[in-house]
Amino acid sequence: MSLPRYLYLTITRECNLRCQQCHFWTYKDPEDKLSIGEFKDVIDQFCELNPNGIVVINGGEPTIHRDEFFEISRYIREKRLKSACVTNGYRFDDETSGRLITDGPTYITVSLDSHLPDIHNRLRGREDAFEKTLDTIKKLVSINKLSSDSTTEITVTTIIFDENIRYLSEYIEFVRSLGVRGVLFQIINPTFAMVSKEDRFFNEHFFREKEEAIQQIESVYEKYKNDPFVFLSRSDVEWFVSYIRNPEFTGEAVCDSHNKNIFLELTGDIVLCAHMRNFNNGNAIGNVRREKLKDILNSDIAEKMRSIMAKCRKNCGLLTCHKKEG
Repeated sequence: MSLPRYLYLTITRECNLRCQQCHFWTYKDPEDKLSIGEFKDVIDQFCELNPNGIVVINGGEPTIHRDEFFEISRYIREKRLKSACVTNGYRFDDETSGRLITDGPTYITVSLDSHLPDIHNRLRGREDAFEKTLDTIKKLVSINKLSSDSTTEITVTTIIFDENIRYLSEYIEFVRSLGVRGVLFQIINPTFAMVSKEDRFFNEHFFREKEEAIQQIESVYEKYKNDPFVFLSRSDVEWFVSYIRNPEFTGEAVCDSHNKNIFLELTGDIVLCAHMRNFNNGNAIGNVRREKLKDILNSDIAEKMRSIMAKCRKNCGLLTCHKKEG
C-alpha cells in the first residue's frame, strides 16, 4: 500500500443553493451519519498514516452546518494537518468569514462561475448568489490580509460551459482584481446526484460549437501560460480539448486515486474514488465503524480494487485530484 496523501471527508450532502449542474440540494443527511467524534477519530487515524497529509472537507456545501464544519476544521489544525474546502460562499457574515481565516482550512476555494451576475445566478439557482458570493470573497481577502500570522490561501474556481467560455479572459482579470491567490477551472460534467433520467443541464449547455470552444480554451492558455495566477496547465488543456470533442473519450491509465486518495462517506464507508463501487458490485472496501482505517486500506479487497483501478482508463482520472503527480 502506498502512503495516501489526501483524505476526502464528506461531512454533509446538503446544500443551500439550487445549482443546475448538481442536485445535492435535494438531499438530506441520513440520521446515522458519523458523529463529530467519529470524524475526529478518522482524522486521528489518517494523521498516524501520513502526518503530512491533507484533509479535504467535502459537501454538498461543507459550511452549511457551521458549528460542525468549524469544529472539524479546527481539529484538523490542532493535528497540524493541512486542509482544503470548496465553498459556494453564500451568505457568509463577518463572523463566519473571520472564523474561516482563523479556524478554517488552509486552502479555501470559492466557486464563482462568471463575472457577469446573470450567468452565475442562473447556474446557481439564486437571484442573489453573485452578490453574496462576491461579498464573501472580498471579506475573506480583506480579513486574510489583516491577519499577520495567517497561512490561508484563497482561490476562486469556475465551471466552464457554453455560456461563459467566450468570456474567460475577462473573468480572469475580474477575479485577479479581487486579490485572491489564483483562479482554477473545471469543465462541465454530467449533473451530480441526478434526480431524473434526462440530464437536461448537461445536454443544453455542453459545447455545440466544439471547435470554437477548443479555440477559446487554447487562446486562454496561450495568453496566460506563464502567469502564476492562472492554474491551467498544458495537460489540463489537452484533457479539456479531448473532452470537448468526446465527453466519453478514454486515454491512458493516468489515474492515481487508488493510491493517493481516501474517500470517507457520511455513514463511514471507505472508497478509493467516486466510481470504485462500479468495480466492486456496488460495495465499499470497508467501514470505519467496524474497522480501523489502516486495516481497511491493507485489506485484500482494497488491494484487489487498487489492482483493478490501476488499469482504469476513464477520463475522470485526468482530474487534478485524481491524476498521477509529478
